[in-house]
Amino acid sequence: MGCKELIESLRAAASERVDAVWTEASAEADNARAACAQKIGQAKEEAGRFMAARVASIRSQALLGSRGKERGLRLAADRKLADLLYAIAASRLRLVREREYDAVFQALVQELPRFTWTRVKVHPDDVERAKTCFPNAEIDAREEISGGLEVTSDDGLVTVVNTCEKRLERAWESMLPEMIKEATHGTSS
Repeated sequence: MGCKELIESLRAAASERVDAVWTEASAEADNARAACAQKIGQAKEEAGRFMAARVASIRSQALLGSRGKERGLRLAADRKLADLLYAIAASRLRLVREREYDAVFQALVQELPRFTWTRVKVHPDDVERAKTCFPNAEIDAREEISGGLEVTSDDGLVTVVNTCEKRLERAWESMLPEMIKEATHGTSS
């Protein structure tokens, strides 16, 4: 083999070697790109899961917050409605006086425990009724009493309030749910 052939053989071998190195480098680059793409895909999936969990958490907190606010607003509205209904009911207590009130007054007197009542508070229109029932008592006319009476014992230790206002106050909690239901046509909570 001559010099020329040797050089040609070395060139061919070098060219093959360069081609092999390039092929190997290209394969390694492809593998690295594939591994990188896989890691990027995994990172994207992980980020997606994290973001989905975070969004779900934020959404859940927002829903809880809005439900709390809604509940607060509903309670405030129910309280305002209850106050309004109470004011209306209290303003109508005077209507009790329009029908068979003598019998109502006598029934309220009969409910009192047996004591010597020395002070009696009544509506101004009930002063004569009270004098008839309690001839020895001091009678005090009070406009704020729509009907019924408040009595106090001789020693001042026992007071019984048997007025329409007190009866409304005592019955109010049991009456309120039905009144709210009726006032809102069943749309309240």
